Amino acid sequence: MNKQFFSFFTYILMYGDVKSSSITKWWKSLSQREQEVLLRDPYSLESRTIFREKVRIHDLPDSVIVLLHSASIWKHKADAIYDYFIKKQVGYIHITDEKYPKALQVINDPPFILFYSGNINLLSSTDMTIGIVGTRHSSYYAQAMTKRMVWEASLSKTITCVSGLASGIDEEVWKSAAKHNVNTIAVVPFWKQTVFSKRAENQLIISEYPSKPISGNVKWCYVARNRIIAGLSEFCIVAEAPVKSGALITAAFAESYNREVYYLVHNLANRRARGNVLHPPDIPYNPYITTLTDAILRHKERIAITIIKSYLKHIGSLLGRTMSGKGLKLPGLYKLFFTDFSEFLWHACNKDVKEFSSCVIELKRLNVIQEWRSVLLPNLLYVPDSWQNI
Repeated sequence: MNKQFFSFFTYILMYGDVKSSSITKWWKSLSQREQEVLLRDPYSLESRTIFREKVRIHDLPDSVIVLLHSASIWKHKADAIYDYFIKKQVGYIHITDEKYPKALQVINDPPFILFYSGNINLLSSTDMTIGIVGTRHSSYYAQAMTKRMVWEASLSKTITCVSGLASGIDEEVWKSAAKHNVNTIAVVPFWKQTVFSKRAENQLIISEYPSKPISGNVKWCYVARNRIIAGLSEFCIVAEAPVKSGALITAAFAESYNREVYYLVHNLANRRARGNVLHPPDIPYNPYITTLTDAILRHKERIAITIIKSYLKHIGSLLGRTMSGKGLKLPGLYKLFFTDFSEFLWHACNKDVKEFSSCVIELKRLNVIQEWRSVLLPNLLYVPDSWQNI
């Protein structure tokens, strides 16, 4: 992405008073050729023709429409803004960039541009990303437990913590991560003077807005920030939150993105943690935790159940039977991968000797199971075709 493209849309985000996700939806409505024209030179005559024809799509505000049609007038101002960000060592990635995080590409309202300071490679890392959020007015207990959770993350060396860089819980996450050398990503609602400083190699600050909205209404910027935290995280932990809290907004976004949310256990009398106690009742798992390790194990457990049930369903389709794993407890499911497979298959075939024998022969032929010292074991190198893209 060139200087002109970045300066152009940075100026739109600064003075257009428009949501970044709205520009993303508008951008996706364009054809590939139109996108290539804008990427090459958004100030060109051909680009202005595209704006004139496509500008009313997705209800972009009038302020943006005026800016789009008068781009040649404020071009020098946009270039000056670009030079300022470069001087402050602020980088940027667009939604079409290779370094743009895949976790954000799959949500329904991804940011159009991400401004960053620090190690951008943290966004494309294979580490587990965990969002830790909470109230600004946190209790001593919540602060202590947050410090402990970040310390637990430091023992793994493969965990990245995501938070919001506000006071309270967010601040504890950032400080503790720096102390224990844990990779950390902070998402701020908009770029401001206080974050123009050098970052450590394992730190990253990102934002989808280059500055405070020109209208002065910043509330929606914080809500937008919360969705990015939820989108980047494999699962979120609410350390402490009252009933009306931004942390619960983050939790709601995470649930809408099919991410798990866990709540730190609190005393019922703690008003600052009423949001933890009164979590949504329709969560299909136990969301209460006391440590980070507890949350990780439950997260892995749910992944394991999903994968193993898919495995059983696939075997059933091979044999023309229904094998959903329903009723099997987790230890029994894990057992399938490490011990004798014959016991499960025996029950799946209703203890019918002929049916059991035919199933074993068919699964051996397909190389799904293998026999070792008279014991039937799943072939761990066997991967169904339908799993290739998982």
